[in-house]
Amino acid sequence: MLVWRLLSRFNCNSSSHSNLISVLNTQYSRRYASRRTECDFKIGDSASLSRTFDHSHLKTLADLILDFNPIHFDPEYAKKTRFKQCIVHGVLINGLISAVIATHIPGPGAVYLSSSIEFPNALFVDEPVTSEVTVTSIKGMVMTLDTVATATDRDKIVLKGEAKVLVPKSRMKIVYEE
Repeated sequence: MLVWRLLSRFNCNSSSHSNLISVLNTQYSRRYASRRTECDFKIGDSASLSRTFDHSHLKTLADLILDFNPIHFDPEYAKKTRFKQCIVHGVLINGLISAVIATHIPGPGAVYLSSSIEFPNALFVDEPVTSEVTVTSIKGMVMTLDTVATATDRDKIVLKGEAKVLVPKSRMKIVYEE
């Protein structure tokens, strides 16, 4: 549309239309086709955070989201379950994954687009956990991460999954190619 407006403005005839279009295409190709956007990160990069969730953390979360399931708070109830003790809310474990994304990879300004997670083992209250993300693909400004959280003392995976995040523009750069 812009090209036709330019042609009309300069009263170009049809043969000069094609010449002008050819010139514009060449200039556009030189300027834009030889550049691409690249992320500061590469496939295989990873980052992690560790934390221990105690009863006060569970209580604070329960007050916020209204999840007072006795499996998290009542030791007598928990003894009768397959876990035999109180377990940490899954959302707290996943929150630690979100913290790695927000602070390390890709860092401040990242937007969490989607995730798929599972909890193969329970995390117990007062048990240290390490959450780690690893870059598996980068397409444009969307980064895919493998996510895993491990109960460190038992070396058991308590969360595993995948997250897609929007990389902040501040972590992108334009690369010009010859």
